Amino acid sequence: MERSEAETYQVDTPLPEEMASITEARRLAREALETCGFQGRHEDVLLVVSELVTNALVHGDGSPVLRVRGSADRVRIEVGDAGAGVPRTREPGPASGWGLHVVRLLSAGWGVSPAGPDRLGGRPGGGGLGGGHGDGHGDGHGDGFSGGLSGGLSGGLSGGLSGGKVVWCELVAGLADVEARTSEV
Repeated sequence: MERSEAETYQVDTPLPEEMASITEARRLAREALETCGFQGRHEDVLLVVSELVTNALVHGDGSPVLRVRGSADRVRIEVGDAGAGVPRTREPGPASGWGLHVVRLLSAGWGVSPAGPDRLGGRPGGGGLGGGHGDGHGDGHGDGFSGGLSGGLSGGLSGGLSGGKVVWCELVAGLADVEARTSEV
């Protein structure tokens, strides 16, 4: 096995269209983080997974699909559903509206991409960290980490997402700590 293969880990799985899927998605993400040796804050990744799966269940259509790809220094989360509506941040209130704000604050980049028969999300042939495609969110870095994510999926994972969307985000080990120190100055 090549070194690069040993350092990355990917999971793709459809989730049932029920709220218990949030717990299952967190379990799968936790396993992926431990397997790839992600050095960042696991709690942040699990919170992002919870928010994205919840968003897909509450505001999307059909059963969500979860993809987690990680290495020691970064992780990318994608949650797709068959719905056409594009999630947007909105003014948070006492009971709702905080999810995408949390995702934005914890991630190095995030966005929305169309799902198609040949991919879960992303652009064919790549896109990098915070590439800013979809609705334009992201930090503009392009290091190629997510290039492998736009390859095809086997079985029925992508088939049910044709015409839907994927909400994605990337978290980087150490980024939150640097930003926290900077904001304290």
